[in-house]
Amino acid sequence: MKDYEIQIAVKNAPLLNMMRENGYETAAELSRACGVSQNSIGDMLNLKKPLYTKFNQVNGTAQKIADFFKVLPDMIYPEGQHFEGLSKNKASVQVEAEQMFALTNMAETDPEMLLEHDQMIAVTNEMINGLTCRQQKVLRMRFVEEKTLEECAQELSLNRERIRQIQEKALRIMRHPTKSEELRQFIRG
Repeated sequence: MKDYEIQIAVKNAPLLNMMRENGYETAAELSRACGVSQNSIGDMLNLKKPLYTKFNQVNGTAQKIADFFKVLPDMIYPEGQHFEGLSKNKASVQVEAEQMFALTNMAETDPEMLLEHDQMIAVTNEMINGLTCRQQKVLRMRFVEEKTLEECAQELSLNRERIRQIQEKALRIMRHPTKSEELRQFIRG
């Protein structure tokens, strides 16, 4: 039996960073300053809505916030969420006590390890961003949302075999030596 549950929430880091750089700590503060509803800002922070609409137009809320900060709309969204929002931006995982203590001790005692971990995540995200939107969606559904091949097939109006093929091709691309060499350096340590 696992002792701890860790919850992970994915947030819109470019927008959060821009808010903090300009002195806004919460969606409510930004809402009062720029006149955009707090719920709309929350949807952007939680990546529920993509940057572009289905007609390849910048969504109105993103445009207002970009105008407020005097930047291009692309600068307030992560690249991987330009065309597709997240249906769910939270996940949880259960861990053993030893794993939990290792995580907390790593952050307290070895900042270099934490930096290396962040770099490894950045390399992994770069690899994922090199995939097509469909490949990214299938991997997210299979490994983050933990959906079965059948559930993915129904949601994407494809058959199970096609979902499996998309998943395998995406993993093959990520495993290719030209893509994965930088990630292997972290494993070799």
